[in-house]
Amino acid sequence: MMLEDSLTATLQDYEALAPDAQEVLRWLEDHTAKKQPHNRTRILAGACVALLIVAVAVATSLVHRPSTGPTRVGALPSGGPGSTSPLSTAPTILPFRFTKDTPPGTLIQPNLRRSAGALNVQLLATPEKSFDLASVRNQVAVLTWSASWCGPCRTSYTESLTAAGFPPGVQRVTIAVKDNRAGAAALFSAKAAKGPIAYDQTGSTLASLGGLPQVLPLTVLIDRQHRVAAVYTDPSAEMLAHMASALTNE
Repeated sequence: MMLEDSLTATLQDYEALAPDAQEVLRWLEDHTAKKQPHNRTRILAGACVALLIVAVAVATSLVHRPSTGPTRVGALPSGGPGSTSPLSTAPTILPFRFTKDTPPGTLIQPNLRRSAGALNVQLLATPEKSFDLASVRNQVAVLTWSASWCGPCRTSYTESLTAAGFPPGVQRVTIAVKDNRAGAAALFSAKAAKGPIAYDQTGSTLASLGGLPQVLPLTVLIDRQHRVAAVYTDPSAEMLAHMASALTNE
């Protein structure tokens, strides 16, 4: 449509200039009839220059003519199954990388949160089975890394069992790190731990989730969009319950 509009405008410009061009030609005919033959060449040369100036003026007006309609940029991809387009593609969430602890009682702003990625770790009581973080979708997850050989871990874990319960929709997961199975079972299973108890002999889960520090106890909150919402070192049970509740209300 833009090309057709431009051509139409060009023809209109030529039509507007046609009377002037005809007047110039009539003037040339009258004067060339009266002049001597050796002057006709000079007059005709001048006429050619005049017509060239008219052509340049029309071309300039065409180049600088403002557009009067929308510009078409081509058809978007069809919306059939499996098709994508720049307007419908969801933005990719960058993977989480640990830089610093989250201040107690606060959460990472939603627009700054990054994907928790994949996390799969075997269960403590049944090694043939595993816990997959991907299974916790549309829920808030509270992941706590702990160990029976860690004094602060034993204290904080005992406190968390007597603290106010977490709201519905929160999945609690405990991961025993670099611990022996007997010691971890004595601490967590005997304390009637809430949620799955996983076992990470090497501590690789800390590295896989954004390079978390090798510090215990450590707790990470995951929001419903599977993004890291907070990283706390040795948090109180009351604060964790409060922050998890805040995430469920987002």
